[in-house]
Amino acid sequence: MAHHLVFIENEVAKGEDKATLFKRLGLEDHTAGCDALPVSSEESPSEQAGTLFAWRTKGDDQIIVNKEKQEWLKSADGYWVGVWKDNLPKEEQLRRPYMQKGKWITFRAGDKWKLPTVSTIDQELALKDDGKWEFKPLRELSWYSEEIEKRHSSFEYGEVAEGSVSIHMNYDALEVIELVIRALRINYRLLPEVAALMRLMTKRDISEAYGAMFDIRFME
Repeated sequence: MAHHLVFIENEVAKGEDKATLFKRLGLEDHTAGCDALPVSSEESPSEQAGTLFAWRTKGDDQIIVNKEKQEWLKSADGYWVGVWKDNLPKEEQLRRPYMQKGKWITFRAGDKWKLPTVSTIDQELALKDDGKWEFKPLRELSWYSEEIEKRHSSFEYGEVAEGSVSIHMNYDALEVIELVIRALRINYRLLPEVAALMRLMTKRDISEAYGAMFDIRFME
């Protein structure tokens, strides 16, 4: 098993420190635990000098660019992501030290991934204006609750039979995948490019994951 790699050209980095650079590129959840290695233009995946970032895991200490044995993909934000062709990352390698509770979803690659849902993420105590306590989603996860609530409001309900209700919702799987990956990033060091290189999900996988966020299952 091998963790994915991130390469950032010097021209893209602009001399910024890692924390500032990663935040600008949308990699702020990748800051912890990585080693950095300067890479020459001859060695780099883009033929431009830069820095290679790697996360060591048990049995995996290779911090190197190998164009023959690796597959690289450039992100829309300018950084590059690479994986070993015959040693793709596994779910257990990409886990964060502290994971939110969630529902286990099996994707095309075969591994089960823990997808946080609004009903499973942890909550914190907050004091209301009237002096009474209430539970609210953790501040750093409030975006998730708000997004699901907004989408939930677009559901259309209809009665099928006594005691059962139909749910109708129009959604674009190509748009939903962005939300699924963002939700997975709560528990995993996962990037859209990594999911693409791993061929992680099918259209059906996306539908099942999306339905799990609302505690429902979409029917074909």
